[in-house]
This record gives sequence, structure tokens and C-alpha cells, in this order.
Amino acid sequence: MSDVFVALDHPELWQRWRDGAAGAPLPTVGDLERLHDSARSEGRAAGLAEGRRQGAAEAGRLRQLVAALARTRSEFEQEAAEDLLTLALDVARQVLQETLPVRRELVLPVVREALRGLPTLAQPAQIVLNPADVELVRAHLGEELRLSGWQVVEDHRIQPGGCRLHSQHSEVDATLATRWRRVLATLGRDHAWIDG
Repeated sequence: MSDVFVALDHPELWQRWRDGAAGAPLPTVGDLERLHDSARSEGRAAGLAEGRRQGAAEAGRLRQLVAALARTRSEFEQEAAEDLLTLALDVARQVLQETLPVRRELVLPVVREALRGLPTLAQPAQIVLNPADVELVRAHLGEELRLSGWQVVEDHRIQPGGCRLHSQHSEVDATLATRWRRVLATLGRDHAWIDG
């Protein structure tokens, strides 16, 4: 209310306001609506452009995050596979170490397979076994070995469950250590069978 009184006390201010501030026409309601609509459109366009820019930046960041997660997952899966293979090999080695002394007959398929690995033999021919396996092999394969001209030889250096075959022109190494290395080689590994 005090503004109205001030304006009445200063008629020149009232005159200027009434005449449109030094001759400039006052905006109409339509002008104000158009100005409002234009500002809204410009604001919407600017907001949309900024939103798209931020969305593109966020999408790029998310793509990088997904790629990093994929790499991490792949590395984790590779490490887990390696750990699982190592565990499986350790379990297999432990089972064999515990099973072979109890189930001596497991040497028989090894000897048969080694015999099939040699061509027709020229004499002399030897099958070298750990002393603990000799009697079992003689009991199950003795006649076959004798008829084929094989001589059974004891050697403490051969671990139970393995053997070596020697003929004049051939040799088959079917020791546990050699068979273990072959298995590991197919898996791309290189670890000793048993120390000592």
C-alpha cells in the first residue's frame, strides 16, 4: 500500500508506468503466454539435451562397468577352474597312494596295457616290477608271460602299481611317475607324482 502512496506523491513515476516506461509498449497477455511457452520450450530442450548428455555419459560408465565385471568374472572362473583342477589332481594322487598298497591287483591292467604297447618281441624281454607286485603278476599272468618269453625282474626303484618293459629293440615305461606326467601333460600341467 505504501507503494501506491509513493506513486501518487510522485506523479512522474505514475505517468512513466502508465505510458509504458518511456514509450515502450506494455506486453499483452498473449505476449506473456508466448514468452512463457518459448521459455518452457527452451528449458525443455536444454533439459532434454543435458539429460541425453548425462544419460550417454552414464551409459558409457555402465558399459565400462559391465566390461570390467565380465573380465573379473572370466578371471575368477579361470582361477576357480585352476584351483578345482589342482584339487582334483591332489585328491586323485592321494587316492592312488592309498589305494595301490591295499588293492595290489590294480597293477594287472597296467601290465597288460604295457604288453600291448610293444610289438612282437625279440628275446631277451623283461618286465620289471616292484617286489611287492611280482607274486601277484606271476599268479595272474605268469603262464602268459612265460609263453611269450618274458622274464620277470624285481626292482625296488619301481613303485608299486607300475612297471617297465624292456626288449631288445623297445621299451615301455609304465611307472606311476611317468603315467602321472602323461596325464598332467594332457592337462597342461607339470607336477611330480610323489616326492621320494
